[in-house]
Amino acid sequence: MPAVGATGVREYGRGAGGSATRPAWLGPAGSKYRTEVRYANLKGNCTNKLDATLLEAQRAQCCLVVLSQTGLGHKNTQKINKHRVTSTHRDNWKLQFALPARKHEQQEGVIVCSRGGWSATQVENIIPGRLVMVRGKDPGGNPIAIVVVQGFTNQGSKHADTALTQVDINQRKTKQRQIFGEMLRILRELPENDTVMVLGDFNSTLKPEHRSNGKIDKHWDGVFVAQVEKMKQLGCKSAEEQFMCPVKTVYTRFDSRTDRRSEEHNVYMAKLDHAFFRENARRAVTITGHDILNESINTSDHTPISLTYTATNLSRRRFETGNIPQTTRLFPQRMLDEDNRTDAVTANIDEWSAALDVALHADEEDKGMDFIL
Repeated sequence: MPAVGATGVREYGRGAGGSATRPAWLGPAGSKYRTEVRYANLKGNCTNKLDATLLEAQRAQCCLVVLSQTGLGHKNTQKINKHRVTSTHRDNWKLQFALPARKHEQQEGVIVCSRGGWSATQVENIIPGRLVMVRGKDPGGNPIAIVVVQGFTNQGSKHADTALTQVDINQRKTKQRQIFGEMLRILRELPENDTVMVLGDFNSTLKPEHRSNGKIDKHWDGVFVAQVEKMKQLGCKSAEEQFMCPVKTVYTRFDSRTDRRSEEHNVYMAKLDHAFFRENARRAVTITGHDILNESINTSDHTPISLTYTATNLSRRRFETGNIPQTTRLFPQRMLDEDNRTDAVTANIDEWSAALDVALHADEEDKGMDFIL
């Protein structure tokens, strides 16, 4: 069991023990606990980087990981990759997919990975593969809403033959503003009693010193800075400003490329991945830290980030550590098999699962009933 510090908060540790069903840091009802939510940009690699990220999170007793640019592909390739990652991690993680709608964005897509009693009852793909809202309850029964952002970039790929034109950049700026506009709408509509976390790759920086070349694009980064001010007006705080600055210069993106014209080789670094939060009115959940996981085994050129929080265990749920046999079925086994499952069946299953989660939580809160997950 993890140690309990002087504050009564249960600590989690890298490599801490505990089953895949009940996290080791979760004590009895009424006790305090500390845990984290992680975000990582996989840069289109749904195999090695995804596996490494989830393995690392599991060792750290993290129960919720959100991933962007997951690179599942399009149509048949997407189906194969979804089957592979679901099969690989089904014993330890529940995966929920929010995929892009267009073929040319097949490297995009968000995966919500939960375990340890984290119940993601709503995953809404607002701008497919780019802006996703997750609502649910953590293992302690606290309602948390998470907004995942994968912004556009004003830079072309280092593998591309031609650079972006000003017309291309202006089009992307318009799409970037659409993401920010929808994000602000979500923040306005979310209940005050929900703790809100906004995590993602915004492809923009807040300050010139957060680019290794010391330059800030006032026309591109300026859009982001303006949106952050609007977020603050809605009660959000920058985790970077609260827990890091001005202590150290921080980067989350590391890139090595050769200039097409001068053939000069440069190493580029920037703080493009950000975390924001809004604590609920009752402060039942308190955000206590923000970290850039520089020692991560994820080999992406984007470093994973995390938000740490403390909360009180409100749940009366009892956890089972073993596999519970299925006694009743809403769907026949042939429909549940990955090879036979259609999009319509998957949507129907997700709808039933979400409704069941809501009903069970309502019983738990309103009647004080214990139930076994």
